[in-house]
Amino acid sequence: MWNRIFIRLHCWRGRKLGKPFLYDKFGYPYWLHKIEDLSDCSSTWLVVSGKQKSNPAIIVRLYWDEQTFSLGDISVQDGYKNRGLGSQILTKIKAFADSLNLPPIARKLTPSDEWTLEALASWYISHGFDVEVDKS
Repeated sequence: MWNRIFIRLHCWRGRKLGKPFLYDKFGYPYWLHKIEDLSDCSSTWLVVSGKQKSNPAIIVRLYWDEQTFSLGDISVQDGYKNRGLGSQILTKIKAFADSLNLPPIARKLTPSDEWTLEALASWYISHGFDVEVDKS
C-alpha cells in the first residue's frame, strides 16, 4: 500500500512541471517543491512554496495505513496566512485521499492564538475531513 501512495504522490508532484500546484486568493502561484520520503514508509512531509524553494508557505505531514489517510500537521507559515492556501491544500489532500478510496482524517489539531480546538475541528469538517482529537 505505501509504495502505491508514494508513486501517486510523486506523480502528483510531477504535474507541477511548468504548472503551479495551487494559487492563493491574490493569484500568486505555489508549487509542490518537496516530498520527503520518510524511512517508516507510512508518512511523508509535503512542502509547498512560491518560486523561492527556501521559503516554504505550507508544510504538511501525512500518514496512512491500510484503512485511513490522515493529516498529521498542517502549518501555514507567517507571511502566507489569510491567502486561502490552507483551504486549497486541504481540498487537494481530500481529493487525493478520495482517489485512494481512503477516508481523510485530521488527527493532530493544535490550537493557537488564532484558532481554538473547536474552530480547527469545524474547519477540517467543512473541508470533508473526519476529525479525531487525541486528548492525551
